[in-house]
This record gives sequence, C-alpha cells and structure tokens, in this order.
Amino acid sequence: MRIDYARERLRAAAATLDGQGDLRDLLYAAYLKMHTLLPEHLPAGELRARFSDLHAGLTKRHPDDPQETSVMDVVRHLPDARAVAIAEELRLLSRDLDQFAPSPGPSISTAEPVSREALTSKVRQRSSAAAAGRALVVFGSTEGHAQQVADVVAEELRGARP
Repeated sequence: MRIDYARERLRAAAATLDGQGDLRDLLYAAYLKMHTLLPEHLPAGELRARFSDLHAGLTKRHPDDPQETSVMDVVRHLPDARAVAIAEELRLLSRDLDQFAPSPGPSISTAEPVSREALTSKVRQRSSAAAAGRALVVFGSTEGHAQQVADVVAEELRGARP
C-alpha cells in the first residue's frame, strides 16, 4: 500500500478537473494523471473499493463488462450525469485520502525517465558487488519499459564478470 503515491496521483488528477474545457476532455486528462495508480496503492476497504469503481467507470463501457476498453472512447460516450458523478467522486476520493498518514519507507519517484546512459552508469557503479557471484534479473512489463531496464542491467552485469 502506497498512500503517499496514491495521494499524489489523485491530487494531480483532481486538480486537472479544475481546468477549463469540456468535462469529458478534463476527465480523460485526469485519468492520464492517475493511470499508473493501482488499487493496491490504497488502503484495503472503502477507499480501495471506491477507486476500483471509479477506475471501472473510466475504462469499461458497462460496469459489469469484464473487458476494459479505450478510456477516450468510454469517456467520450459518458452520459452527462455520469461524467459529473465520476468527476465528483474523483474529487471526493482525493480529499478522503488526505486523512491517511504517509506510507513508511522510501517514496516512489515520479521523476522524468532516466536515459540509457544514466542508467548504465548507475548499474556500473553497483555491479562490482555482483561481479563475484551470479545475479538473476527479474522483471514484469506490459509496455516494454521494465524489459529495457532489465536488459541494461543484465548487459552491465555480464560485462562486470571476471
């Protein structure tokens, strides 16, 4: 559970709704601010269930539909009353999450992506410890970004072997 990360993402999404323009465009922009947020980032219980419902409202044509679809397509076809309700729930969820204390441990960085050269440099600095033994590089990836990082790590570790 990463309450601090969830709070940051929901605040950014809710702030987007205060902009000028069509509500559906603002909802889409808000979704882009929170698309990396997972239910597991929120505390178990009501807030997590509310977030799951909110996410389903933005990614599914029908609440009972098991298949997610294009958020832009879903948002574009929302009835006015439903779009207003989703926007209000996002604002309320952001406000309600403020009552929780920050998560212990290091915070998740949402910095700009690191270049391959910068990543390679960091791996080289840390790979000397792994040079004496074996290392397993494990990753999970949907869009390929984690695989790219894992590939750089693996290449550097291979190069650090005696």
